[in-house]
Amino acid sequence: MYNTFVLDACAIIAYYKKENGGRIVYDILRSAIKGEARVFMHKINLYEVYYGLYIEYGEAFANAVLEQLNNIELIIDSEITDEIFAKAAYFKIKHGRMSLADSYLLAEAAVRGAKIVTCDHHELDLVERSGLLEFLWIR
Repeated sequence: MYNTFVLDACAIIAYYKKENGGRIVYDILRSAIKGEARVFMHKINLYEVYYGLYIEYGEAFANAVLEQLNNIELIIDSEITDEIFAKAAYFKIKHGRMSLADSYLLAEAAVRGAKIVTCDHHELDLVERSGLLEFLWIR
């Protein structure tokens, strides 16, 4: 039985910026490399990573991170299936003030039956309190 995770952009950014919680993300990615976990990220959330790192560190760094993420055991979901679309809309409608990217993060986790790896308490604490999804807070 695999542990299944969906990574939020803030989790990947914490790893690359060596912030608190970054080690947890490292351990999750290592477990995927060892075949002990399945780790997903929706491409919309990957966009957030790329954008944030590009703004802070420049194009070369953002491109290097993107290339590295595309070459590890991280499964990038680039599809917006009808199920993902409907669940993303549901989360955005029911839980209000969340970004479009966070609604796709939640939808990806719901479809995959996965734990959400994040540090975004501001937008996601309310969702956790609903009990619909499981969270792994990195800080």
